[in-house]
Amino acid sequence: MAIARDDDTRDDASGASALTTLLETLREDLRNLFAERKQVPQPRRRGALQRQLLLGLDLMWKIEDQVLLPALHEALPEAVPTVRQVTGELELMRDLALLATQTNAENREMTLAVLEGLASLHFARVAELLAQAPPDTADWPALQHSVQGLLGRWRREVRVQGEVEDEDRDPVGLPPR
Repeated sequence: MAIARDDDTRDDASGASALTTLLETLREDLRNLFAERKQVPQPRRRGALQRQLLLGLDLMWKIEDQVLLPALHEALPEAVPTVRQVTGELELMRDLALLATQTNAENREMTLAVLEGLASLHFARVAELLAQAPPDTADWPALQHSVQGLLGRWRREVRVQGEVEDEDRDPVGLPPR
């Protein structure tokens, strides 16, 4: 994955070019997982792809929750209602992902199809917000660096634990689940 250098980002008209490129790469990976999962006939492989897809979506949602949406909220005061709508979409997608893991196979397919459609619309809305963000309203290179740091940490957690640590389920100072 090629990422623009920080100094390249400062010259860009949107101010968020490298961050946008990073997020679009992640979104494309998710789109590919949705497509690949649908094409695989073996239930075992399909289940593994579903776990990978849901984990990837969870990572994207955490990035949006922890880094991107707070920055967009500050950068685009006029778009606060849209940022709130995007936040609501995140909650709905989380609920759909949970439902997909707890329902029968037939309902799972329908749930994942709805999740895919909603994710596609959501990705477009977030990309639009990023494109509207003035270059001087946030430290976009620092945000990109923060996202890359989170991704690195979460990928290590996935390798070691098979999932991303959830601070809500395992608060700091308490024993892990």
